[in-house]
Amino acid sequence: MAGGQIPPASDATAALAQARESLAKGDLNRARRQAEMLHAQNPRDLGAAILLANCYIKLGRAADAVEVLKPLESGNESNTDLEYSLAFAMLESTGSEESVRQMEAIAKTTRSAKAWTAAGAARLSREQFPKAKTDLERAEALDPSISGLDTMLGKVLFALDEADASLQYFQSALRGNPRDFEANLYVGLYRMKRGEFVEARPLLELALELAPNSPLARLKMAQLNGMTGKYAEAIGALEGLEHETPNWLEPHLQLSSLYYKVRRPADGQRERAIVKQLEEQQQNAGPVK
Repeated sequence: MAGGQIPPASDATAALAQARESLAKGDLNRARRQAEMLHAQNPRDLGAAILLANCYIKLGRAADAVEVLKPLESGNESNTDLEYSLAFAMLESTGSEESVRQMEAIAKTTRSAKAWTAAGAARLSREQFPKAKTDLERAEALDPSISGLDTMLGKVLFALDEADASLQYFQSALRGNPRDFEANLYVGLYRMKRGEFVEARPLLELALELAPNSPLARLKMAQLNGMTGKYAEAIGALEGLEHETPNWLEPHLQLSSLYYKVRRPADGQRERAIVKQLEEQQQNAGPVK
């Protein structure tokens, strides 16, 4: 509208519908431009603000989404779309404990599987596994079809040493998407843990194909190679990890053993000294807070 005037309600409604359609089609930049125009014309319009915030979130601009929504929260606390989008933006931008608790509060109020999943994913990323399990199981009870939920539940259970229980979730994820990186990786780890090296190899190979730069996938493939006598391949991969992440303990631990197996005792002694140094540093640093 000329002069930045608020358009008639019918025009604004039509423009908002067009912006939502652009977002649904995956045209994020077009949706963002349309939503920014509507928000500039009427900053108090909740529909335009929520749409713009969601565009920003999808574009990796969660902090901008918070700036759009935070001024509108007072007086609109009962608007669940606003509260969810704001909580999600805060999760993405800060990852704070407060933002996780806020998402859990919204999930309780609304019985939203989507909100429980977001909270559980945040707990998982913070390695708060028991709390993540609770949140994700609540999401599963409400809507087990949510994308990625099976894989997250599998990871939580695996971390809690409930490997057998985790397997059913990873297998369910693979039925839905045979190229799920994490499901392939963790089923491979499960097979390794059981000594099923032949079965583990194609799973880890596919995981590496899907995410060739994954440190964990590279480490576990190196471990499998070391366990099956492919020492040169294992050592090469571990030396690469060691060079990239010199303070990561696990590659040094594995190398210290493998060097002795290939009769390189001087290298083995060097790695053992590094392992001891890193373990002392970790002990002096104390538990992660």
